[in-house]
Amino acid sequence: MEDGGSRKENRAELLRAFTLPAVIGLVVLGIAGVNFANSLADREAVATPSLASCEVPVRSELAPASGSLFGVNLDWHSKSLASFAKDLGHKPAVSVSFTGFPLTSKDEDDLQRAVEQIHADGHMMLLTLEPAGGLDAVTEDAASALAKDLAHFNNEGVPVIIRFAHEMNGSWYAWSQQPQKYVAAFQTLANAVHRDAPGSAMMWAPNYGGGYPFAGGQFEAKPGTPEFAALDTNGDGVVTMNDDAYSPYYPGDEAVDWVGMSLYHWGSKYPWGENEAWWKQLFSPATHQQFPLLKMINWFEWDKDEIEVKGRVDWTVTNTPAVREAFTAALPEWFQYGPDKTCQPKT
Repeated sequence: MEDGGSRKENRAELLRAFTLPAVIGLVVLGIAGVNFANSLADREAVATPSLASCEVPVRSELAPASGSLFGVNLDWHSKSLASFAKDLGHKPAVSVSFTGFPLTSKDEDDLQRAVEQIHADGHMMLLTLEPAGGLDAVTEDAASALAKDLAHFNNEGVPVIIRFAHEMNGSWYAWSQQPQKYVAAFQTLANAVHRDAPGSAMMWAPNYGGGYPFAGGQFEAKPGTPEFAALDTNGDGVVTMNDDAYSPYYPGDEAVDWVGMSLYHWGSKYPWGENEAWWKQLFSPATHQQFPLLKMINWFEWDKDEIEVKGRVDWTVTNTPAVREAFTAALPEWFQYGPDKTCQPKT
């Protein structure tokens, strides 16, 4: 489940490494314009001589050989990553951040602060890029500037997975239901990241197709447009649940390193959530055995109002002592966490 100010609302052959960024239920998952003059890659890291030099794995080695990376979509304004790691008893392997794209200088500063926290108390960043101004803003220059910053983050010991324009098959974002433009923008970004930031990777992350094509959204494709024609995969003149909710948006195996998906589960009654029932299902050995390509799970650690249920939902598992104790006791052996020791950033 995501957040970053606003959020509305498997093809097995597409799976390279499947990420189940989690909430409560069967899933989900969740800092951002144009000023590149002071790129983060031009800033010098402070060395700590007593630490080993940071060595970030190449993108093909970011997924664990076995088990799943366990991470967090943290409300950074309410809790620091250090506090979450202390409460969890482990450094999270992944920390989720959101940002607009192209980046502003403020976004770059925010990201740098997030990277510093992750370097100290985590391991990897999952960075969701939101091109709120539309997909035309995704130019080669903007992509190259981002890749330069990612290379800097990698040198600081933080791998980055870019989750670009998530839920593109929905109808609620400025980048929604524009398959031709979306694929071209994703490929532009992937080319730059793959060329210039070997410790970073690209994630393709649609919304779960139940309810597709999500009619009535502000940005749904209109009949008579090239976008509508591309989404009418069975050629019957309408876009319905009978059409493929995923393939028109897929940028190709050369561009995609990870596949993610957003799914939402609210429980069946108030109070919404049913956290413990969800995590018992998620953490069970059967889940691990049934989904061996499930390589990342991110817990949605937020307490917030949710428009879908017209009320507040506390998704957190570390804020309440009794819940924290039960959650940490249930963490399975097949989870992978961040390293115990930090490293010295490369200059």
